[in-house]
Amino acid sequence: MNEDALRRRIVQYALPRFFAKGFRAVRTEDLASALGISKKTIYRLFRDKKEILRAAVRIHLEAIDRELTATFDLPEANFRQQMGTVFRVWSERLAPIEPVFLTDLFRLAPEVWEEIDAFRTERVFPRLVGAIQTGIREGYVRSDVDVDLLVRLLFATLRRAVTPEALSELQAPLSAIIRHIQILLFQGLLTDKGRRAWENSYET
Repeated sequence: MNEDALRRRIVQYALPRFFAKGFRAVRTEDLASALGISKKTIYRLFRDKKEILRAAVRIHLEAIDRELTATFDLPEANFRQQMGTVFRVWSERLAPIEPVFLTDLFRLAPEVWEEIDAFRTERVFPRLVGAIQTGIREGYVRSDVDVDLLVRLLFATLRRAVTPEALSELQAPLSAIIRHIQILLFQGLLTDKGRRAWENSYET
C-alpha cells in the first residue's frame, strides 16, 4: 500500500472514533494496533494526532460539499430539492457526532474548528441564500424576508448551539438540535404553500 492510500486508511478509521469518543480519548497507539501498523508508521505519515484530526475533518467536509454540489449545481433544482438536500446532509453528517467531540475541538483544536466555520461561511452560506431566494421566486418562502440577514441569524444560532456550554445545557443530540432549529426556522419563513409542501415532504 502506498503512503497516500495508507494515510487515507488511517484517517478514515480515525474519523468515526473521533466523532464518538472525542479527540482526547482516541490514542494513536490504539489506531496503530487496530490497523495492524506501528505507531512509528503513523508518525512518519502525520506530524501528530492533531494532523490526523485535521485530515479527517477535511475529508468529512469534502464529502458534505460533494453532496451539496450534486443538487445545487443542477440548473433545474428547485427550492424543495435544495432545502431537502441541506437538511438531509446536515442530519446524516451530524448524527454520528457526540458532544464530546465538539467540546474537544473548542478546547484542544480551535484551529480545526475555525476550518469548519470557514467551510460553513464559504460553502454552505451562499447555497442557503440561493435556496431561499429560489423559494421566494417559487412562492414557498415569504417575500418580505431579508435573506442575507435570515441566514446570518441561522448561522449565529448554530454557532451558539454547538458550544460546549450549550450542548451541556441542552442535553440533546446534535441532530435533534438541528432538527428543532429547522422546525422553528420554517414555521416563520414559509408561506402557506411552503408549509403544506414542507409537511408533505419532510415531516416524519
